[in-house]
Amino acid sequence: MKLYNFEELLEEDYGQFGTPERDEFERSVDESVHAYKYDRNR
Repeated sequence: MKLYNFEELLEEDYGQFGTPERDEFERSVDESVHAYKYDRNR
């Protein structure tokens, strides 16, 4: 059984770091984390 790290799974699903698809995913995650932290601190 081959084990994959999280970075390998991201590259498989969203492409390598720096590609438009991956950049959009990273931006979406950053916005979601920021919104969560903002709501939690209110």
